[in-house]
Amino acid sequence: MNKIETLKKELKNAQNSGGDWETPYFNLLKEIYNCEVLFAALSKSDYDSNNHTSKPLVSTKDFDGTPSIYVFSDIEIATLWMRHYRHITDDIKYILIGALKKDFYDFKNLFQIAYALGITKVMLDEGSDYVGFDLEVFVEVNQIKIENIILPISMKDSGSIRENNCELEICFARVEAIPLASRN
Repeated sequence: MNKIETLKKELKNAQNSGGDWETPYFNLLKEIYNCEVLFAALSKSDYDSNNHTSKPLVSTKDFDGTPSIYVFSDIEIATLWMRHYRHITDDIKYILIGALKKDFYDFKNLFQIAYALGITKVMLDEGSDYVGFDLEVFVEVNQIKIENIILPISMKDSGSIRENNCELEICFARVEAIPLASRN
């Protein structure tokens, strides 16, 4: 059993027994941020079939309609979720799940941009022993600086924004979808 699964069980046990749930909750949030890779559900409506990318999915199906992002600590859990919801491309070649590696800015930016967009919840590992958590608490516990968002824009676009005194629109970066053949 990996560390995240152990912490999810500790949290569930603490909640069920009425014990100290904050310690395992904060430890879980720290462990999620320490993952080398997380997997994010990607938007079907934003999928670009030319480059096989999409933006992270924001859904209101849980948390009483509160906009949430969906992340997975393990590709197997993400695959179960994808199969349950048939979250694949129309051509059935890609699952709408993307890998976010810790050493790339997309990993931290997922949480920074979600926060900047007013998204307040994160669903972790739906399709398994899931945990929903507050994005604001996640950002605080992991000391993520919201003001240091790295946006993927070209030097040309950057110059144009400065010259024209335009406001930059904050949105999720596109993430490459995982080929379905790799998950069969």
